[in-house]
Amino acid sequence: MAAGIPGYEQQLLGTVEAIHAAVTNDVSWVRVMELLCDFVGARAADLNVVDSVLMQQMAYYHGRIDPWVVQRYLEEFVNDTVYGNPRASTIYLPMVEGQVMADSDVWRADEMRAIPFFSGLMHPWGTWDSLHAWVRRTDDRRPWVALAIHYARAHCPPSAEHRRRVALLLPHLRRACNVQDVLAATQRHSSDLATTLDAMKEAAVLVDRAARVVHANAAAHKVLAAGGGIRLDVRDVLTVDAAEPRTQLHAALAQCLSTIALLDRAMPPPVARIVVERPGRSPVVLTVQPLGRGQRERAAAVAMVFLATIEPATSDKLDALRAAYGLTGTELQVVDALMLGKNLKQMAAERGISYETARTHMRNILAKTGAGRQSALLALLRSLN
Repeated sequence: MAAGIPGYEQQLLGTVEAIHAAVTNDVSWVRVMELLCDFVGARAADLNVVDSVLMQQMAYYHGRIDPWVVQRYLEEFVNDTVYGNPRASTIYLPMVEGQVMADSDVWRADEMRAIPFFSGLMHPWGTWDSLHAWVRRTDDRRPWVALAIHYARAHCPPSAEHRRRVALLLPHLRRACNVQDVLAATQRHSSDLATTLDAMKEAAVLVDRAARVVHANAAAHKVLAAGGGIRLDVRDVLTVDAAEPRTQLHAALAQCLSTIALLDRAMPPPVARIVVERPGRSPVVLTVQPLGRGQRERAAAVAMVFLATIEPATSDKLDALRAAYGLTGTELQVVDALMLGKNLKQMAAERGISYETARTHMRNILAKTGAGRQSALLALLRSLN
C-alpha cells in the first residue's frame, strides 16, 4: 500500500508545501518540479503555461531536464508542423482537465521509434515514456496549464501508482495556479490605479484604514510638502494636526470600510468633505472617496482622498455668477462660503440664519445655475474666467 512506502507522507507533504510556497516565490517552480519528480518516481518534469486564445507559450518551468534537450527541442521541434511534438494534437487536444495520459496509451513502442520526436530527441535523452495532464483547462480565457512527467526506460511504462501520485498533486497545482493568477491581477490592478492617480491633475492619495498613504500623485506630494496643518509623518500616515478634522478623517475611513462591506458597487459616493485650516494659507478640503470591494483588495487601500486647495472666490467670479445667473447678494455669500470649504451648517451658524434657510438658498442657487448639486456648482465657479 502507498501509505506504507517509507517517506511517502513526508514526500507528499513536502511537495504540497512547496507547490503553495511557489505562489509567493518562497520556493521556485524549478524546485517544485524537482520535488515532484522525487514523489512520482520520474527523471524529469515540466510545467507549461499556454495562452488559451492565441495558443502561445507564456511560461515554462522544468526540473532536471538537460539544457541541450530544451535547446534542441526549441531549435528543431517546437515549430516543425511535420516532425514536431505529436502530443499536442494526439494527447493534449482531446484530454480533459484532471485526466492523466501516457505516451504509451497512444503509441506502441515500435510506433514511437518511427516518430522523429521520440527517436531523435526523447530516446537519446533517455526518456521512453511520459505522463501528461492538464492542471487547468477552462473555457474562461484563463491560461491553460499543462504538466508533463518524464520516465527513464527502467520505469516504463508508468505504473498505476505513478499515475495515482500525479493525479493526487493536480488539485494542489491547480489551486496554486489560480491563486498566483489572483495575485498577479492584484499587482496589475494596483499598478493601474496608481497610474491613474499619477495622470490626474487633482491632488489625490490612496490610503488604508489607518490613513497610511499607499500611493500619492505629484500634486498631492506638493500639497503635503507645504505642511501647515496636513502632512505625511515618518510612517507615511496622512496626518492632520487639528483634532476635529483629524477625528473626522478617521471616522470617514471607518465609514469607508463599513460602506464597502455593505455595498457591492465599484465606486460608492463620497462620504466626507473635511476642511483643514492652514495658518497663513488657503484651507485644504479632503474629499474621502471609498473604494469598491475589488479595488480595495487590489490596491491595499480603503479610500482615495482628494486634497483640494480652496481659494476664496474672487469678486470677478462672483460678479460673473450674478450677471450670468441672476444670483442675489445672499446667494453669492453662500457660494463664497462653499468655495472656502464650509458646509451649509457652518455657513448658517456664521451668518446667524437657520439651517433650513441656508438649504433654501442652496436650492435656489442650484435651480438658477442648473448645476444640480454642490460639486457641480463648485466646478462651474472654478471654470469661470
